[in-house]
Amino acid sequence: MNNKLKLMKLQKEMRQSFRHIANNPMDLNRLMEFIANMSNAVDILTTEAIGTDAIFNLHMDMLGTPPDGFIYPQVSHVDQWRALGATVKPGSQIDLSKVPSEKLFFWSDTHHGHKKVIEYTGRPFTDLNHMHEQLIQNYNSIVGPSDIVVWIGDISFASTNNANEWLKRFNGYKILVVGNHDIDHGKLKQLDFDEIHTSITFDDFIVTHHPWYNMLPEGFRNIHGHMHNRPFNFENHYCACVELIDYKPINLNDLLYRNPKSFPNYGTALGGRSYG
Repeated sequence: MNNKLKLMKLQKEMRQSFRHIANNPMDLNRLMEFIANMSNAVDILTTEAIGTDAIFNLHMDMLGTPPDGFIYPQVSHVDQWRALGATVKPGSQIDLSKVPSEKLFFWSDTHHGHKKVIEYTGRPFTDLNHMHEQLIQNYNSIVGPSDIVVWIGDISFASTNNANEWLKRFNGYKILVVGNHDIDHGKLKQLDFDEIHTSITFDDFIVTHHPWYNMLPEGFRNIHGHMHNRPFNFENHYCACVELIDYKPINLNDLLYRNPKSFPNYGTALGGRSYG
């Protein structure tokens, strides 16, 4: 059933409920049914007004516009991103709004093969092999085969074959949201993910590699990466960089309501530059 037919059905049900409530104002069950139908109608209208295409265009505007207080935009070559489109790898896609929050995980900026990131962001690893193996161990200790993990960009600095061999060792259904280091000379690296997007929208969340800063549409929340160990305190932004989440994926519930004792690095003040 398309959205127009759904709205017509909801309209009919709401009119019937409204007439019933007018004659039976104490019927709380019918009132709750009326409110639920109103909520469903608003969700459908919002999806129509701010769908994937609209979010993608807003995302491109965000990447090409300097945030308040900055001179340069998020990326230098927005046309390279625009050429990717909203969904880079077409095919079957999971509706994340229907995935239980405890089965949906996020993490960002693994930087496989990037030796200097250990120094730049103070990662607790002795060398690249230690980092690579520990990330696999951390990940597979909490992510099972039926879980879904959104990798929010900047996956690897190594060769594509090397990166894909590494990726094979991780459990679950893997979704990539493209980061700036996942594009090489204007072309997307051929990384083996089940889905690849430049951004993802579900419920009231927009998932992007770069934070949306002051351009986040009203009523939405942004799950992002890119900032490494330098998060910032913009309202409705949730950073999933590995440095802030104990170097393991974090499920949606914990990301939104994380315990500072469990993630002691989260919430530190933004300072200096980002090593994204």
